[in-house]
Amino acid sequence: MVQYLGYGEKFDLPIPSQRFGTMPNPKWLKKKYNREWQGYDSANTSIGQGYVLVNPMQLAVMPARLASGKLLKPAC
Repeated sequence: MVQYLGYGEKFDLPIPSQRFGTMPNPKWLKKKYNREWQGYDSANTSIGQGYVLVNPMQLAVMPARLASGKLLKPAC
């Protein structure tokens, strides 16, 4: 759900150093670290710890999308 709300999404902005972030899931963990998803991975991810990485723009887009009910995208 958080990916739908903007986490890990690349926005079309003139910022060359824009990072996409990471919102881990079982498939990502298996590919990256070759291990199975565990209960503690769910706990860490749900509170924004562990492998979760988001940039400030993604943090701003999520509440904007929640509040508006629309798939808003930042613009220049």
